[in-house]
Amino acid sequence: MKFLIQNIGNKSAAFDFVFHLEKAIEYQYWLDENFNVKIEHTSVPIKYVDADDIIPVGSVEFVSDFLQINYGLIPIPLNVPVSLYPYTKRNIQIGELKLLEIKDNTMYYAKSTKKIKHNNNGIVTKELHEEGIWQFSSFIPDVIEEWRGFVFGGKLLDIRRYLNEIENYPDMKFVREVIANYKDAPCSYTIDFGISSSLGTFVIEVHDFFSCGLYGFERYDLLPAMFIRSFFEMKKKLTSEYIT
Repeated sequence: MKFLIQNIGNKSAAFDFVFHLEKAIEYQYWLDENFNVKIEHTSVPIKYVDADDIIPVGSVEFVSDFLQINYGLIPIPLNVPVSLYPYTKRNIQIGELKLLEIKDNTMYYAKSTKKIKHNNNGIVTKELHEEGIWQFSSFIPDVIEEWRGFVFGGKLLDIRRYLNEIENYPDMKFVREVIANYKDAPCSYTIDFGISSSLGTFVIEVHDFFSCGLYGFERYDLLPAMFIRSFFEMKKKLTSEYIT
């Protein structure tokens, strides 16, 4: 088994998650002489004979290209899972723009349900969102901080601030309740929380554990396993969905 890690220019660790993954693998070799996971670097993924034993690590585009080239699969965003709607503290709707019900001039943020980092993700305008199925969420204007939780096997391992200075901490009772009530959760994922001056802690969105900033999360004992299990679980899920 090996990690296929994206190079960008002369930089072999172009993302914080690549830097820490490589350090985690070094740690695992130090800890266990029988640890046997290799690293290979490339700038562009190709068709691999041993694709079933490869875990691609890099940008969303890099991982998506690997899946598309080798399996004909395209990863899709998790956005806000239905079971977590009550914890967003905002109105969530899924559908075409023409079916979006807007009341009292509320601003909505749209995210594609089919493509991660879609170019038209953003505040809803008719020009940007005329086609396709989107997840719309009402906009919370008074967000003062944003935090990312790291979850593996249903357990919260860490939570890290990624927006603004630390003035407030998330409501950890709320955070743990959210994780406990996330139905059909992936084995490894990140979950983003906002802190609003009017609403307190709320769920922003969820990501499969790949191509996600770590913001200081350094569980070297678990990082390789989190990447491995997340990728194979995601590939299996996508394969079953495409067959269906």
